[in-house]
Amino acid sequence: ELAAAGPFTVFVPDDDAFKDFREKSGSTIEAFLTPDSRSWAILANHIVPGKYTAAQLHSMDLPTDGFATYGGARLTIVKTTDGDLIVGGQKIG
Repeated sequence: ELAAAGPFTVFVPDDDAFKDFREKSGSTIEAFLTPDSRSWAILANHIVPGKYTAAQLHSMDLPTDGFATYGGARLTIVKTTDGDLIVGGQKIG
């Protein structure tokens, strides 16, 4: 359960990624969001403390070891030479 006081930023996949997840897993979004599910642990690894807009992420020096997530993982954001932001192989913002 996410009980921490905000603000926080959630890096979520696009609709196609959720559709792909549902088709491959046979799960539903409701089941995915159940706090005691394995899927919730995955989601928690996409939530970081603090409020970050795409513009802020573009202009800041990103931590090389990534951002600490509420799930205990490190979420790495890569800024390409073209100026794109990449999380988990997916372009964001």
